[in-house]
Amino acid sequence: MTLERAGLPLDPYFSASKMRWLLTRVDAAPKLLGEGRLRMGTTDTYFLERLTGEYVTDASTASRTSLMNLESESWDDELCRLFGIPIEILPSIRPTCHNFGEIEEYRLPVTASIVDQQAALYGHGCVDRGATKITFGTGAFALSNTGNEIIRQTDKGILPTLAWKLEGEPTTYAVDAGLYNAGSAIDWLMRTFLTMNFDCLNHFEGDSAASRGLMFVPALSGLGFPYWDRTASSLWLGMSLDTSREDLCRSVIEGVALLAGQLIDELDQVVSIPDTLPIDGGLTNNPYFCQYFADVVQREVFIPNNTEVTAYGTAKLALLGYQSVKTGTQFPTTGVAKPKGYYSPQQRRDGEKSRFLEAVSRCRSWMHV
Repeated sequence: MTLERAGLPLDPYFSASKMRWLLTRVDAAPKLLGEGRLRMGTTDTYFLERLTGEYVTDASTASRTSLMNLESESWDDELCRLFGIPIEILPSIRPTCHNFGEIEEYRLPVTASIVDQQAALYGHGCVDRGATKITFGTGAFALSNTGNEIIRQTDKGILPTLAWKLEGEPTTYAVDAGLYNAGSAIDWLMRTFLTMNFDCLNHFEGDSAASRGLMFVPALSGLGFPYWDRTASSLWLGMSLDTSREDLCRSVIEGVALLAGQLIDELDQVVSIPDTLPIDGGLTNNPYFCQYFADVVQREVFIPNNTEVTAYGTAKLALLGYQSVKTGTQFPTTGVAKPKGYYSPQQRRDGEKSRFLEAVSRCRSWMHV
């Protein structure tokens, strides 16, 4: 039902199950609910209510809760019943660019609210159908703009989502594919003392670890797209007495790139992805990762000079909303950030990609949840 109505799998990553947990595990929740004083929303709702006094959220954020119907763009009665969330405690859903109220102390209107990955999509200037970006933060998240069409390819693990909704215009949708562990896998390397600093991960000599048969599957929190398998667990394959600490670190970086490359390969079958792919996030500071990823996806990888693409996208949408509030007219702001650098493919990694998929198959169904 969650796939059919919300476009999302039944997974604790999304908000609805967390809301249910709070309702059943927080002692004060039933009392507050009975008194009509309980409200539940995402962090944007909390800040909007504190800043403006309006208890609202935007459609893109609501689409990530598992409680909003993608087609009606409203809270879904059946989904709320499924999770046991009283619909009356949820905030009102508004367009992405909207007059969300005013910060009274400064007489400053709040004119945009959007979920982070969609903000990055807009920040990269991905406003045309097929335009795609991937963000490498704690996890890795790829979004492709599908225009005004909801594309359902859930049999392939690809999820439809709402990208943004501009007032007076048709809704823009996207398809979404994500990994749970990207930058968090590198942080894990630091915590395990396999490496002591990030600089030593930026360059490696000789053949890749994967080409020598050493594979790491970064399923430290399970596997996201296209498996959505929380029973999967990380593993190394191909270690020998010759395997060094450097090899292990290198294989982790390559494992993130190989798994992220699978996102792009699968999305490309649904929405034709351009030959230049913008990426952002902390891992884009690693030259080895960027070059290896470009080889895996066989595309030119573009890194913007602006490291805060999410904030940039939100600011552009806020300008649109402000224009609408003040003049009643929106003038699209579709420019992209200036380039910091490009990485072009230098070699093919087809054999490494095939071997990696075999490694992924071996890590599944290990944990019991």
